[in-house]
Amino acid sequence: MVRDSQATRGRLLDAAHEEFARHGLAGARVARIAQSAGANKQLIYAYFGDKVGLFDAVLARQQTDVLQAVPLDPADVVGYVGTLFDYIADHPDVMRLAAWKKLERPATADGIGSLGWMNELVRAREDGQIAASFDARNLELLLFGLASSWDVLSLEGTSEVCHETGNASRARFRRDLLEAARRIIQP
Repeated sequence: MVRDSQATRGRLLDAAHEEFARHGLAGARVARIAQSAGANKQLIYAYFGDKVGLFDAVLARQQTDVLQAVPLDPADVVGYVGTLFDYIADHPDVMRLAAWKKLERPATADGIGSLGWMNELVRAREDGQIAASFDARNLELLLFGLASSWDVLSLEGTSEVCHETGNASRARFRRDLLEAARRIIQP
């Protein structure tokens, strides 16, 4: 039987994504990941070094996935914030993994909180498309915070938003979120 190492690696990353989102780095079990992926757990060590290496690979893949799914258009930063909000709301594991990373790997690289769009924001600011009053890194963090705020608000008991049902509350929140983003970047 010929082994497809890329397919196995992908299955391990998929299984690890689920395991880490559910249990975090400390609670995740290599044996469960391997079993879920239908692979020998020794392959985790061969491909990723250890469980921490696998966790970091899951985070890196997630960041790449987000960047590919939601590319920044410097001419439409407000639209980008809305699209990123939709992506995060539809993929709750994004913020769950970011929270685990912050708790368990705080000294590592920026991760999901830095989407690598600071250069585009600097260009948009220089072109007069967005307000020049913010440092680009701070603006990146502010806009990401807006886009990811539904995750915080939707936690049980943290806001009246969680008591509203269906897409109506999300649509109202999204509308207000876009207005906030528009006001922040308004030149």
